[in-house]
Amino acid sequence: MLISVAYRLASPREFIGTFKVGPEQLAIFLVTIIVTVAQDLLVGVASGIVVKFVFHVFNGAPLSSLFKASYAESEDKEGYTIHIKGSAVFSNFLGYKKLFDRLKPGKKVIFDFSGAKLVDHTFMEAFHLLSKSTLPEEAP
Repeated sequence: MLISVAYRLASPREFIGTFKVGPEQLAIFLVTIIVTVAQDLLVGVASGIVVKFVFHVFNGAPLSSLFKASYAESEDKEGYTIHIKGSAVFSNFLGYKKLFDRLKPGKKVIFDFSGAKLVDHTFMEAFHLLSKSTLPEEAP
């Protein structure tokens, strides 16, 4: 049953889309699929996560910032400036989300990623979705 579900979910279009995001994303995807089929779902997902961490460390993410959000925050009358340090990756996004939840609505927020060693696709996608959900809706 797992193989039939995996076959339906992993269409060629998914492989192409994943490769367009980045070759490392395709590698993570393939490892997850292969280990899931060879072992089981839990081991497959865990191996995908481990491979993602290996890519992060290889790409220069400091080990200290893999699980803890590292940033400096300043506020003035116009809004906030958030200086991202270390890495902004899927495993420390919850720390950044707590920061986003603390910010007062209606103020301008500037994110400075110049001090970041690594910003991964998963973080940027979640950041984009979060920013869309907090923006005011446009009037018709």
